[in-house]
Amino acid sequence: MRIEDYADRHLRWEWSVQAYETWTSGELSTLRETSKAYPDHPAQDRVHRIDSILAGQQSDYQFWQRHEDYRLCRTLKNWPDPASAWHDRALVDGRGWALFPQHLSLAMRSSAPVSLGLGQGQLDAHKRQLLPLLTGGLSELYGAQLGGATIRRAADIVEAEFELFRDKSVGTITAQARWHGGWQQWSLVRLDYFFDLPAGRIARVYRPSSPKLDPVLERVVYGSVIQSGQNEDGFRYTLGSISPEPRLFNDLVADPTPSGIDLVRGPATFTSVDNLRRSTSTVAVEIAAPQYASIKGPYNSRWPLIATGWGVLVLVLGTVVVYRIRTR
Repeated sequence: MRIEDYADRHLRWEWSVQAYETWTSGELSTLRETSKAYPDHPAQDRVHRIDSILAGQQSDYQFWQRHEDYRLCRTLKNWPDPASAWHDRALVDGRGWALFPQHLSLAMRSSAPVSLGLGQGQLDAHKRQLLPLLTGGLSELYGAQLGGATIRRAADIVEAEFELFRDKSVGTITAQARWHGGWQQWSLVRLDYFFDLPAGRIARVYRPSSPKLDPVLERVVYGSVIQSGQNEDGFRYTLGSISPEPRLFNDLVADPTPSGIDLVRGPATFTSVDNLRRSTSTVAVEIAAPQYASIKGPYNSRWPLIATGWGVLVLVLGTVVVYRIRTR
């Protein structure tokens, strides 16, 4: 299943991403002292992440898609610099734009500079942050093959451990799942993912919570997922809403105008425009500064909504468990 399977339903997807760290007050005090004494020490990065969490900073996303066209809005909540507090980009028939609080860039997707974020890889990087909320972390299985399984059961939790094979690398994945009879679907409780790569070992844990049966997708999604790992940054993903907006798409992706009122951002606040759609070099147009209004915040790629491997895992898990129960 892919998100493109829902492209003709004009859905709005909302989610948030926040840094995730665990610490004690004593540990934080030591980290602050170390970062002050040694400005280039790795502790500096961790202090910045903890401070961002304490300040309530997070990235809020809204995403709309219709076939190959889309709009993506990113708002940095509690961000100290209003000039960079949000960034929107949209694409319609190969014509794209990138909007910031004080600046608008118009470009063709085929020739847009990387800084505008209109490239497919940049879009996919943002959309991948939604996947843990739709799969519980099982999107890690995409592109991998599953080997022999070990099945265990404790109370209402079933645990399945699989070997993973991707290219020439080998790993394991351990999934704990719970069956919901009323929904007739599984939900993930915890996922431990280990993979040995030439550059080193990946050790990552996903902890989904607040599973629910989404009425639009008609499948289980998660209200929150914590991703943590060995020697890598952790994140907390939070699902906002998934809702149909069939009549708004054309207005959402239309080129912003200096006198216009955007459906997400409200009255225009940008004061300059770069038109990169022209055959000549960049043309910058300065616009008389409007009366600034308060910003209303939330405010053809193929990527998996649910990894194929999860279906295999559930099928094997369910079949083996039923067989073992019945043969006891």
